[in-house]
Amino acid sequence: MQLINSDIFNILNSLSLLKQHIINNYFKDNTSNIPVGYVDAYYEFRDRPNITNACDVILANCYPFWEGCALPYATLYMQDMYRRVQKVANGKRVIISETGWASSGGNFYGAETSLQSAHLYF
Repeated sequence: MQLINSDIFNILNSLSLLKQHIINNYFKDNTSNIPVGYVDAYYEFRDRPNITNACDVILANCYPFWEGCALPYATLYMQDMYRRVQKVANGKRVIISETGWASSGGNFYGAETSLQSAHLYF
């Protein structure tokens, strides 16, 4: 599988049309039958349908912590993130490519950091 990392696009440009152009005209043309995927925050696939449509597989980063979700609800919230991507994926395979919980560094709204919380999240 050919993966396209969000950092590459942040360096080039964050415009959806540029991303779609790169996916369609470089990766798909040069990889024939190899599935092309794109990695980004889960909500980007809803907000940027051109990218979603251009991909063969969707790789979504889902971090309930960084949305201020309290630990007892984090697993349910991550499942909701996944379902939101599935809803716009048009039947394409959706993979959670990144997730996690902060073990230190301070709280973020209702999400509290601790090593125990990070262990419990997984």
